[in-house]
Amino acid sequence: MRNTIKITWVFCLICLAHYCINIQASAAGDEDLVAGKLGRSIKIEQKGENIYNIEFRNADIKDIMRFFAREYGLNIIADKDVEGTVTASLGNITIRQALKQILDSQNFMMIETDNVIRVRAKPSTVVTFKINNVSAADIRDNLISLLSSTGKMVIDPASNSIMVTDQDDNINMIKSFLDSVDKKGRQVLIEARFVETTLS
Repeated sequence: MRNTIKITWVFCLICLAHYCINIQASAAGDEDLVAGKLGRSIKIEQKGENIYNIEFRNADIKDIMRFFAREYGLNIIADKDVEGTVTASLGNITIRQALKQILDSQNFMMIETDNVIRVRAKPSTVVTFKINNVSAADIRDNLISLLSSTGKMVIDPASNSIMVTDQDDNINMIKSFLDSVDKKGRQVLIEARFVETTLS
């Protein structure tokens, strides 16, 4: 009976050791896969102490974070909706600065607490713009070009207003554009009325 228990115990230990080896091999395989993918899409050149030139070509943002974490000792936790493809050329920059710029380009933000970097989507802002002197429909394509990849826009023809849901930077660009266009529209309207009055 005791021999049977010993054999069973030894068998369990062998199975456990085999399982652990498989896990380690799988993790190593994943790292090699990431390194191989990035080897074709990333170029990093060290220019000085903690200063680099970095180029990405269609690199998966998750692979970039894994690479930075492994190669430069960063502790990174990313929300499950963090995804995207990055093409960028950055010069004379630190790894943390590069990571921030990469995340900004994809509308993500990094929050660092106790040496751990948390990556999540930037919060969106909703703003409604009332346009007075031009048709909102006429400038729709211009406005769409100013939205981020996650931005949304709804036009209300009845009130000639636009509701925008986007990041603050994009909303500020839209506001500047609308201020300029609406002002020019008013100037054109005034000039047209002046010409009409002169001719009459």
